[in-house]
Amino acid sequence: MNNEEHYFNRGRIAHATASSLPISSSKYLDSPALRDWVSLHMLRRNGRDVPCTYDIPRLVEILLGLQDRERIEAMFTQARKSWPELDRWFEERHVSTYTRADLARHPDGSLGNALYRYLTDWGFELDLGTHAHFEGQYGYFMLRAGQQHDVEHLLGGGGYDMLGEWVPNYMRLASFFKFFEPALAKELFLLQHFLNTTAASRIYLHYPETYAGMLERQQAGMRVGELSGPFFLQKYEDYFDLPIREARERIGMAGVVDRDTTALSDICMEGVLSDQFGGKAIPNVMASLVA
Repeated sequence: MNNEEHYFNRGRIAHATASSLPISSSKYLDSPALRDWVSLHMLRRNGRDVPCTYDIPRLVEILLGLQDRERIEAMFTQARKSWPELDRWFEERHVSTYTRADLARHPDGSLGNALYRYLTDWGFELDLGTHAHFEGQYGYFMLRAGQQHDVEHLLGGGGYDMLGEWVPNYMRLASFFKFFEPALAKELFLLQHFLNTTAASRIYLHYPETYAGMLERQQAGMRVGELSGPFFLQKYEDYFDLPIREARERIGMAGVVDRDTTALSDICMEGVLSDQFGGKAIPNVMASLVA
């Protein structure tokens, strides 16, 4: 052993165990399913044969099995005692039920119309998750996060592509740790933590020419979360008739930087976007904001 190896290996305590299987004090490392999921998605390419989203339901099930739901409920209950706005939000328990046809009625240039154009241009159906059963404060919080996500792309300045995903995600990351106790913020972002870190690893390993763009979008999202109020407590449909920039102001979002990342995303998606749109320009509903 050379001196450098000896230096870095100092302090290790040898442990003995009767277990015939790997075992750890970390519940995350102690989960064979999570170890498999993380190693697979940290190291794989964004292959054209298997979409990066295909394995998300398995991750959701794994994490739900590791989370202490009673503790999360208790932390929410405690947070509501000192945060009247959060308490009212839970009491109201608003659930979005607007339809694609409703979005089509909003004026050109508005937030609602931009969401409609995204769904139309990309050939997506609107799924607000209202068919799913959700329990407790945590279940409701996660339902609303899913309902708000596509709108937060527009509000935060992130396009509907792989690099654009960092913006709404990192907006919430910064905002959660700003407004919630760290232990609760960690649980609320746990799913996105694993999705983001594994995606960042794939970009770093296989598509380094897009890495700087990813970092910029991460920083842009974090800036919005740090400078803005608790935007996630808002009913976004109240602002669907407004131009996007005005909607941001009314919601209390600050520091937004719009950027078109479709070309970079096409690189790290190995040309899937170009194929999807037959070689034509990839639709960008924020083009007027970026210009």
